[in-house]
Amino acid sequence: MSVPDYFDTSTDEGRRAAARHRPDGKAWFGLPIPLVLGVGVGLLGFVITVSATTTRSVNDVVTVCRHTDFSAWLWAAATAVLGLVGLVHGMRENPNWTAPRWALWAMVAACAVMAVLHVLRGLGLIGDPCVDLIDIRP
Repeated sequence: MSVPDYFDTSTDEGRRAAARHRPDGKAWFGLPIPLVLGVGVGLLGFVITVSATTTRSVNDVVTVCRHTDFSAWLWAAATAVLGLVGLVHGMRENPNWTAPRWALWAMVAACAVMAVLHVLRGLGLIGDPCVDLIDIRP
């Protein structure tokens, strides 16, 4: 593996930096790995859920319904943490991160939006099946 000229391999720090150099940095779209993982985890949270729905009916009419999405909070936390770590890493200069700054901020915004959506799912404001189950006719 050839080491680019911008690494000073005469010092220990330069040798460590050269050892961490990934010539295939574009494999992660030129962005920090935690940021790409944050978007992946956020998207995965919409597919994998752990939830419970409890209903109570009287005369075949649903009167009480409670839905809890347990995993939404975990997906929100993981997406937010990975997005923040990716932002911190992305603000540092690294020759492997070849993506423009707008791509970094777009990925951070995507992580933030997905984290908020997961929190809203956890609160039952989005994707709550109980909204359609309860009969509120007078």
